[in-house]
Amino acid sequence: DPQYVDAYDNLGLVLRRKGDLDNAEYYYKKSIELYPDGSAAHQNLIQVYLQKNLFDKALNESNELKRIDQNDPEGYFNAARAYMLLNNLDAALDNASTAVRLYEASKHPSLRDGQLILGLIYYQKNDKNNARTFLQKAKSNGLKIPADLSKELEIP
Repeated sequence: DPQYVDAYDNLGLVLRRKGDLDNAEYYYKKSIELYPDGSAAHQNLIQVYLQKNLFDKALNESNELKRIDQNDPEGYFNAARAYMLLNNLDAALDNASTAVRLYEASKHPSLRDGQLILGLIYYQKNDKNNARTFLQKAKSNGLKIPADLSKELEIP
């Protein structure tokens, strides 16, 4: 069925996991063509763009995901990642903060990932107090923090 969106999403996922990013991108775009407001294809296309170091495109897809559902933390989280990689730390911080707030409100299991990225953004901004706070929260939620960073920030 050429109109079966999930097949395109799943084919894109398999290809992305195999490292065939160009074909994964093709199938995610085909899915979006059929179902423009389908969050799965947008979310996965962001991952392709991040892997291909196409940060502006990843940011555009993140913004599209936020347009589809402004209460979905994944759009904000991935926008934070893209902004961080583009070295726009203020925009990264705004998006990561929103993602963490939405993760907390929905008791989402990715809360710890949001706390980690917030900690890393604060660290890059040389705000070691806030970096320590969020990295410690991420660690208490089960994420492993790099040993050198834990030592530097005195995270037990």
